[in-house]
Amino acid sequence: TLQQSVTERYGQKEEKKIETFEALHGTYTPDQVEAQKKNGFALLRKDQLDIVYGKNSPYASEERLQTLKNMTHDEMQKHIVNNIRALAEMESFKIRKKNVIFDPAIFLPLVFQSALLSGPIVLSPLLLSVSFLSPSVLGAVILSPWVFVPVILSPSALGALIVNPMLFSPVILSPLALHPFILAPGLFNPFILSPMALSPFILSPQVFTPLILSPFVLTPSIASPTVGSPLILSPFALSPIIMSPQIMFASVFSPYILSPLPLSPLIFADVVASPSVLS
Repeated sequence: TLQQSVTERYGQKEEKKIETFEALHGTYTPDQVEAQKKNGFALLRKDQLDIVYGKNSPYASEERLQTLKNMTHDEMQKHIVNNIRALAEMESFKIRKKNVIFDPAIFLPLVFQSALLSGPIVLSPLLLSVSFLSPSVLGAVILSPWVFVPVILSPSALGALIVNPMLFSPVILSPLALHPFILAPGLFNPFILSPMALSPFILSPQVFTPLILSPFVLTPSIASPTVGSPLILSPFALSPIIMSPQIMFASVFSPYILSPLPLSPLIFADVVASPSVLS
């Protein structure tokens, strides 16, 4: 039987708990059953309180028993509602704790950590770590520099990097959508097989940050100069480069359409097999 199985696995104390609630269940009135269905709880009579908190119960508590017995119907109902609200607030606090604030980390493997990366990360630098198989949504990273943090198979949507430098942090097989880079300078951060959409670079200069097999659309660069950051097999569209000089730049097999370069001189640049249309 179930009780024998519980006794064998967990001992007589757990068996006694099952017996207590079986005894309590046998005393429910039709009104109490209906109240449980309707409200999620039912008020216990005094004899039922004896079953749960009496001296023969594993939950025995004379103080609690007398406190509950002395309550009126309205007081007990209010007590239960207040306890439910307190539990809800505790759960809300647990959810808020997922936000990472002022929590620097080193050697932290972020593997299957979608929940963590889908909340705000603020004032929490990350060093010598990895984000792997951790897709995120609504994950803003603010004032939290990443150094030697490769991002692998971790797509992101509706996130942002804001005032957030990234150094030696390649982005591999990690598409980005609606993920702006704002005041987020980068150094040695190649994007490899990581398409982008609606992910502008704004005031975010990049040095030695090539895009390889990473097409992008509606991803303008605004006041974000680059040095040594070629486009290789990365076609793009509707992505103007505005006030963003391209130094030591190359576009190789990267055709583009409707992507002008106003106020963005090309210095030591070469274009190879990269036709443009309406640009």
